[in-house]
Amino acid sequence: ETYREEEIEYSHITFTDNTACVELIEKAPRCVLKMLDEECRFPQGTDKSYLIKQHQELEEHSYYIKGDRRNWEKEFGIRHYAGVVVYAVQGFLDKNKDTQQDHLFELMQSAKNIFVQDLTRFQDLLGVRLDVLQGRQTISRTASRG
Repeated sequence: ETYREEEIEYSHITFTDNTACVELIEKAPRCVLKMLDEECRFPQGTDKSYLIKQHQELEEHSYYIKGDRRNWEKEFGIRHYAGVVVYAVQGFLDKNKDTQQDHLFELMQSAKNIFVQDLTRFQDLLGVRLDVLQGRQTISRTASRG
């Protein structure tokens, strides 16, 4: 309306509503990324177990593609605005674990500076927890807040 009132020439652009696709990927409680984070917290979690759970939970979603029966244990697809993208899940869990952050907290915990060591008390705000088990430090993911 403002363009017409000001007599500004323009061409109307129509956009595809991609909300359902984005929600499939990242809207909690049940979405691709949330399920990946959950599976990373299981000590016995694997790419295959992640994919099986994801197929069961999301196969009815209009943008989710379970795919060819021969590849159900290896891949899934998502209908994006530009077309279907097939994702091979090999290495998904390993890639989703933020080992650099884990190493940072390990270094901070072993620092000589008491202030730096003390900062690790607040790591639960970042979604990780440092535990000392039998004299060995371990880091584990905690549930995200939100």
